[in-house]
Amino acid sequence: DQRDGYIRNTFLNDETDDREATGGLLKLYWNPSDDFELSLRFYAEHVDDGSQRLTRLDSADRFTVLSDNPGVTNLERYQISLHSRKNLDWGKIETISSFQTWDLSPSTVDLDLANRFTPSPAFAGGFPIPVDARSSIDQNQDLISNEIRFTSNGDRPFTWQAGLFQLWTDNSGNTTRSTLGPFDPRFPGVFIPVLDETTTFSVEQLNLAAFANATFTLSDCLDFDAGLRLDYYRSEINRLKADNLANTTNVVRGSQDEVFVSPTLGLTYQATESVNLFARSSLGIKPGGYSAFVDAANNPTYDREENWSNEIGADFFSEDHTVRVGLRAYWDQISDYQVNQGALATTDFFILNADEVTSRGIEADLAWAPIDRLTIRGAFGYTNTEFDSFRDPNRPSTTYNGNEVPFVPEYSGSLGVRYEFESGFYVSAAGRVVGPTRFDSANTSAFTQDAYITADAEIGYMAENFSVTFYGTNLFDKGYYTFINPQIAAGSPGDPQQFGIRVRTTF
Repeated sequence: DQRDGYIRNTFLNDETDDREATGGLLKLYWNPSDDFELSLRFYAEHVDDGSQRLTRLDSADRFTVLSDNPGVTNLERYQISLHSRKNLDWGKIETISSFQTWDLSPSTVDLDLANRFTPSPAFAGGFPIPVDARSSIDQNQDLISNEIRFTSNGDRPFTWQAGLFQLWTDNSGNTTRSTLGPFDPRFPGVFIPVLDETTTFSVEQLNLAAFANATFTLSDCLDFDAGLRLDYYRSEINRLKADNLANTTNVVRGSQDEVFVSPTLGLTYQATESVNLFARSSLGIKPGGYSAFVDAANNPTYDREENWSNEIGADFFSEDHTVRVGLRAYWDQISDYQVNQGALATTDFFILNADEVTSRGIEADLAWAPIDRLTIRGAFGYTNTEFDSFRDPNRPSTTYNGNEVPFVPEYSGSLGVRYEFESGFYVSAAGRVVGPTRFDSANTSAFTQDAYITADAEIGYMAENFSVTFYGTNLFDKGYYTFINPQIAAGSPGDPQQFGIRVRTTF
């Protein structure tokens, strides 16, 4: 897979985010009997992803940078997994064992997104962006997982599933971040020497779990679901961070163990042949851990997150299956919500815990075939996710109570229409809307993406082993950011307007 880049570097006179990926997949199957299956899967991939898609927020053209460091992203991934399934009189046994190794070597980024002779805009809060700053990361991850599941047959009134799970990961890497820039905002012409921060880290995590869930048929129209999961987590960190100017080495070492239980309860009621009503309540846990790029003085440890999630809804199916409508409402109460945040005037970033977060919302989806060969699909969701209690440890006098949680759009929706002619031709059109999205806990307007709408369309022809499509995406060339990094006042622009032809064949 290969494509030209979208970001034009006018200083280097080149597109910096060209992408090229090469991969291979091999699956081997063995079925010695009707009730037993074994499969072996191999996967390998190499990706040259160019520079990260980041441009300065003050740029007149979000697809243009003026950078003296083009940036590269080279990634290799190898995976092998073994799958088995054995059918028995009472149900089936399934196993999955896998090993994956993942190498990022290297990923380099021009953090100021400028050549060193270009003035840089002021940082939020009065801190300047350095005149020259860059980062280089080499990182490796090894992962081993095993799971065994026991599933009963589908005979009511009682069905169940149970199993064991193991996951081990080891993340290790080396990073170098170099900075040349103003030492004090009051003296913009005075520069500090080049600061090199070198971080060597290893973060190891182990998860062992046992789980079970069951469905009880209480009557012809009422089912009761119950589930339970027991998890053990262990995290370890070993990190060295060297500062060439201060001639210091900061050491972070530690380990933590956690055991927790996650229950789930639910009811499903078949009100009519076409309408199902349901209600669910569960406790979800996200384990704690360590942030590798934070000094010991800033506390690299973050706590586990607990989410009490509640949901009610209804599903409607017409008798002729031409209409399906789903409606859901949810309310989540989250304790120690894990927030990604950058450290002011540094390239450090870490995970903090916000004491309390409340998330409420509604969701709806539709699938409708009003006539033969015409399909309409739509979905819409609205969410209100706010900090109830969150005091910034970097600014003890600052609280974000009542602010919206970063990275969560206020609403999102899509609508698509497709018509297929008997001759094999088809036409389709789709639209997507994304509501305002905050990218920092302070809800700074400069780091907020406003609501936007994009539209796509296709016209094509399909045969049994062949298809050709003419397509257009982001037809009105709407400019927007999919991600904003407040630390460097930069963002990742969404794909621009594109037109093209796509041909596929199978043989």
